[in-house]
Amino acid sequence: MTDKTEYDDVPVACTLPDAERENRRDWVETTLTTELTDIEEREDGYEFVFRGTEEVFEAVSTFVKREAECCSFARFRIEVPQAFETVRLQFDGPDGTKQLLEEGLVAELR
Repeated sequence: MTDKTEYDDVPVACTLPDAERENRRDWVETTLTTELTDIEEREDGYEFVFRGTEEVFEAVSTFVKREAECCSFARFRIEVPQAFETVRLQFDGPDGTKQLLEEGLVAELR
């Protein structure tokens, strides 16, 4: 488990309006799903592994920017190993984050 931070007091809930969730799901499906190579379960979230290209890095960065707006509880970390071998996105947060991811993003990407 990660150390307690100021994010731990923010409710674990997506604030994206229902009308926009379908657009988000469609964008994830058409932009990220085809680039995903692995999903690794972590103690308090998930790590998503994508093909290592500049375009994928830009797409993952866009995803994080959008998610940060509606999921203020979440912590994100993008890692790009040397020479763009992969683009890795760690997505975690306080208790409840992992379950929310399982019901949402993980299910959408599988």
